[in-house]
Amino acid sequence: MAFQNELFPSVKLVHGVAKSILDPVAIVSNGNTEYRIKRNRYERYQWLIPSNNITDEDKVTISGFLADKDYALDSFKFQDPDLPRLDNAKLGYDNASDWFFNIPYDENTPGKHRVFHSDNLVVTVDGGPAPFGWSLATNSSGNPVIHITSVFDGSDVRVTGDIYFVVRLDSTIGWSIKAVDGVNEPTIVGYSELKLIEVFE
Repeated sequence: MAFQNELFPSVKLVHGVAKSILDPVAIVSNGNTEYRIKRNRYERYQWLIPSNNITDEDKVTISGFLADKDYALDSFKFQDPDLPRLDNAKLGYDNASDWFFNIPYDENTPGKHRVFHSDNLVVTVDGGPAPFGWSLATNSSGNPVIHITSVFDGSDVRVTGDIYFVVRLDSTIGWSIKAVDGVNEPTIVGYSELKLIEVFE
């Protein structure tokens, strides 16, 4: 398995896409005491994409794209229809001149969901451009950060730009076909629901 730095086809997906946050907790109880075990370190997103509003041409494009990724074997980039970009998102302080590159909970509360892939970023410090420049990096724990030279805790750091999630296929691919007017030329009439799940690669 590997990450392929390619973006899922840009097709009309917004009708009926369902997004979930997965953060399972296993619960074991002896009837008296309950033990809760969380195996995942971070929450991850999952998208269910119905096919009823996708054109036949786009279905073929998607099927070819997923086949190129060996279906569930390789991961790829996906732009969430619900959250395609950050807009003046507040970042939380890590240490030194590093700021966690995470999705905020709201406009004034930094979040914990990590962002590994982005484009066209604009970073501001206290309402203006970063004075000495910035760069993307990862900290010692492997978390994505934005390194902003000589900017430390107490500043108001925000970021705007497109973001992408790394996902893999989490379902099977299938369809039903029919012949039109007795001519043996198949037309796709039913395409399976696509399920994509976030991975951290």
